[in-house]
Amino acid sequence: MAWLKDVLEIKQPPCSSGPPVFLPNHSQDGFPRYWTQVEHWLRPIAAGQNCYWEDAIAALEEIIRLGRLIPTGVPDLSVLYEFIKRDVNEEYERLLPWLAQWALAVPALFPQRLHKLSSRVNGYLALSREQVRCLLALMFWCAFPLPTSHNTQKNPANTLLKLFGRPKAGREEAQLAKLHCILQYFLQSTATLGSDYLVFRRVSQRITLPGDALRFQQVMVVPGPSSHVESYPNCIQVDFADKNFGGGVLTSGSAQEECMLVAYAEPIVGLLFVDQLQDEEVLIVSGVRLYNQYEGFSGSLKWQQGVVEAVDGRMIVALDAEDYRKREQDQYQRRSIERELKKAVLGFGATLAPDSYEVVTGNWGCGVFKGDIQLKFLIQWVAATFCHRNMSYLTWNNSDLANLTEWVNFFNQYSTNQVLEALFKLKPPGMRVFEQVKTLLGQKWWQS
Repeated sequence: MAWLKDVLEIKQPPCSSGPPVFLPNHSQDGFPRYWTQVEHWLRPIAAGQNCYWEDAIAALEEIIRLGRLIPTGVPDLSVLYEFIKRDVNEEYERLLPWLAQWALAVPALFPQRLHKLSSRVNGYLALSREQVRCLLALMFWCAFPLPTSHNTQKNPANTLLKLFGRPKAGREEAQLAKLHCILQYFLQSTATLGSDYLVFRRVSQRITLPGDALRFQQVMVVPGPSSHVESYPNCIQVDFADKNFGGGVLTSGSAQEECMLVAYAEPIVGLLFVDQLQDEEVLIVSGVRLYNQYEGFSGSLKWQQGVVEAVDGRMIVALDAEDYRKREQDQYQRRSIERELKKAVLGFGATLAPDSYEVVTGNWGCGVFKGDIQLKFLIQWVAATFCHRNMSYLTWNNSDLANLTEWVNFFNQYSTNQVLEALFKLKPPGMRVFEQVKTLLGQKWWQS
């Protein structure tokens, strides 16, 4: 992978120095006494004086009004009410004093400003487990006020308010599952968190693809609907990311990225400080720890159980695929293929992971973004090969990949540059990508 390291100039980037993230205890225009008022509502809960769900709801409603998160009236907390009703053992009610204490620790845990990971700038941000827990607790209490003149993001994804409220039709169970995952993380974090860090690293770099004819790396085809990318430790795990990191994780969204983030819980804090991903940019999150197991997807998402896991070598790589919902035919153009290939190469190669780490991925960008599954498989396989990494590919029993093992054996007869040149010659609409590439390879144009 020497060519890639030379291109990327891989080295420790400077610490994040983008615009500041305004935490609730910071002085902001229009909110001069805001934190004092938040403390007023949280301190009795933290002290165990008012530590029932009724008290928490009252505090939540008042903090939401103080932060001007709703124009008028009573906040919609219908999903939270349903969650409380189902928690018959009151398991999570015992968490409330802790949740208040963790939120109130923000002045001590963040004596200096927290800064954004800005677009088109290399940088990293390392947070202790205590700092992560504090930020998530603040998000639980909806303690981030609406933006002021210093923070102009229109609709910040920095509270659980929309997760607490009425979801899209058919998504209530999924929203309850996500809330369960986040509270399960809090439940486990009452124990010692350890002294390790969660590290967010933004890599922004234009790259030039190699021209070498490489033999393809190994692919492990994983069928079945129950496999999840995060089930594989000590590897590079692909997050099928929205360009706005996290997508709809704190609303009704429950696609692959949202499911992955609630399974881990801690990376959700990235929504506070990760700016929108651009072309030839990726986000790498290391030090992640799995807290939840789930089943299902989209509206069928269900929480299964908590997981107690030590930190291992997992690395999440957030890759935002291009959106082809209104222009499906554009994805077969050379420009689009190169865009996705460079994004994947950057993600698989810039992790600083050991060479032995494989890439665990699947049908990236092939849901609502309308990506062609066969095309995206070949793009990711070429990218993994450029980075000299093996790949485990989760098909989720998609019919377009029913004979994937046989196709892998066929393409292994050729080199990366031969397959890539065939991809550049695709002419949709027509036969499926695998068949079309097979036909093009049979013409043996490279021998002429």
